[in-house]
Amino acid sequence: MNNADFPIDALVATDALARSMRYEGIEDTIKSLGGLTKREKFCLQMGVPETGDPELDDIIRKGNKQKASIAIMKGLFSGDFMDIRDMADHAKSMADALLKELNK
Repeated sequence: MNNADFPIDALVATDALARSMRYEGIEDTIKSLGGLTKREKFCLQMGVPETGDPELDDIIRKGNKQKASIAIMKGLFSGDFMDIRDMADHAKSMADALLKELNK
């Protein structure tokens, strides 16, 4: 098993390993511990949708879209050239274009 696929909580993993040493399927025991793996935790923190879990990757993509929209809105608020509705629509379209480019 790859280190990235081990659970974050080393104590729980170590305890489970100690109990399962008598049995076959140590990897199955580790996977059944539940919680986030190291890979999932890292991907969540860094905003990288490569966890291997489609549902979690979709959540990360949605979070990235929101963060990009917020950053664009902050930039647009620094100027005085649009009303708020136009600004929101513009920020959303820019965020969509940015994320489309990043996902290529």
